[in-house]
Amino acid sequence: MNRHFISEGPVWIHFGYGEGQERDCSSCSFEFSLTGEAPAATRDCWKVEVWLGDSPRGEALLDVLMDAAMRDRRLMGKVSVNPMPREATGGFDRVAFMYFTSREEAERFAERLSALLDAGDWRPAVRRGCWHFEPVAGPWETWA
Repeated sequence: MNRHFISEGPVWIHFGYGEGQERDCSSCSFEFSLTGEAPAATRDCWKVEVWLGDSPRGEALLDVLMDAAMRDRRLMGKVSVNPMPREATGGFDRVAFMYFTSREEAERFAERLSALLDAGDWRPAVRRGCWHFEPVAGPWETWA
């Protein structure tokens, strides 16, 4: 469990308490460096991914995420400090993730986030695992 609601680092701002959502990204990265395959823990690592430039409310999205995480102590996530490269568009943007242990939980939160933002048909993406595994392990949809 996170002891602090917000923890800033050089790349990510982590937020939320994450009760019941123990995660250790470094152990997944270490396992991947040894095997070249998506780590076993990625089966239960689901994310709601939002590029701030795609969000109907841009930077205001962060306030919505923080409020949601304050109310639900199980929620946890991170947002990039600076813009990151976007393969889909070739540009740069800040990105936020909220973590879940099942696809169903992530999809429910994506729907809830859309409603909180009063975003109409806009829905954030739901994905599994980390991007940096995909160039070697293939698309996350194919991971066992």
